[in-house]
Amino acid sequence: MQGLILVDLDETLVDRDAVVRAWVHDAAEGDLTDVAWLVVHDRVNGRVRDRESFLSGVAERLGWLTPVEELLMSWPSAFGSRYRIDPSVAAALARARTGGFRVAVVSNGDAVRQRAKVEAMGLTDLVDAVVISGELGVRKPDPRIFAAAARAAGSDLSGATWVLGDDPVADLQGARSIGATAVWVNRAGRPWPADLPRPDAEFADPAVALDHVVDAAGGSGLRR
Repeated sequence: MQGLILVDLDETLVDRDAVVRAWVHDAAEGDLTDVAWLVVHDRVNGRVRDRESFLSGVAERLGWLTPVEELLMSWPSAFGSRYRIDPSVAAALARARTGGFRVAVVSNGDAVRQRAKVEAMGLTDLVDAVVISGELGVRKPDPRIFAAAARAAGSDLSGATWVLGDDPVADLQGARSIGATAVWVNRAGRPWPADLPRPDAEFADPAVALDHVVDAAGGSGLRR
């Protein structure tokens, strides 16, 4: 086995913000003013807003009469079913596994919502394991969720390990906590937080990031 790749889901394997933009465009029936407001409303202080607060704001803005409780129940299907994995990313995952890597997805989030995304993407056929914080009761950057993902993929954290993710704390400081190589997937071109140690590598495209890991393992032998 070449090593273990632990990869985040939202904003890493899939451009979540693009899915949000498509959803709000449909919800707002193309009204560009409402679309712009809803996109901003999706986040607060740079973090994804909790879904109850988000959907409450959506209903108020668009004049929906459906109770928020019902909107929450339908949200996993309404949103998660839109998830698709780009063919280039699927191909890069396949190359990693063919090259001898074990690959596990490690995602923070509600179990029902995240599993709806996983199913829509056909992700379980593309990786060795999918681990979700809502099913384990422990979240990134806690080392225990990474250890659980390694076990689920038929590996452990004692060998060469890479963590790919978009979140500087949850993913990449999480990588530091287990002695893994930290690879930042920075789709949005954000600046790195000045108070945190820099990642080992940075890429805008997850497929390129995955290929980098495969090439590095076969060539220069990055530290674990």
